[in-house]
Amino acid sequence: MRKIFFFLGLSMFLMACNQNGSNGGDSNGNSKVDELKGEVMKIHDVTMAKKGDIQSLLSSLKIAKYSTAEDSTSIQEAYKALKSADESMMTWMHEFKQPDEQGWTAEEQITYLEGELNKMTVIGDNTEAALVLANSTLGNLNSGE
Repeated sequence: MRKIFFFLGLSMFLMACNQNGSNGGDSNGNSKVDELKGEVMKIHDVTMAKKGDIQSLLSSLKIAKYSTAEDSTSIQEAYKALKSADESMMTWMHEFKQPDEQGWTAEEQITYLEGELNKMTVIGDNTEAALVLANSTLGNLNSGE
């Protein structure tokens, strides 16, 4: 029974030490890191939630019926915009590094995450613009039938 209490106490002590050590002594820097990481991941999550819409619209554009060269060009532009948005997100996810796993200082993590926030903002904006373009293109084709 003593062994159980000893290991339980030791486990609690080690967890408490780990929590204090993970703050790195710079709670202001880490709170900024956490805030930036949260912003980056929020945009990532919102944008990733649109992946199903992107795939559905890509499929619809592939089989869309058109009657003019202008319609064909519109379909191609919308398709390319969706593909580009999707590929940008996949590339970003492949290249993203968890800043707290890189051995960087809080300042380096903040700089990195500010850059990633800018990238994700552009990717999110481009994704939204591509979705609007594709929906508009399909809507115009369907209204012309």
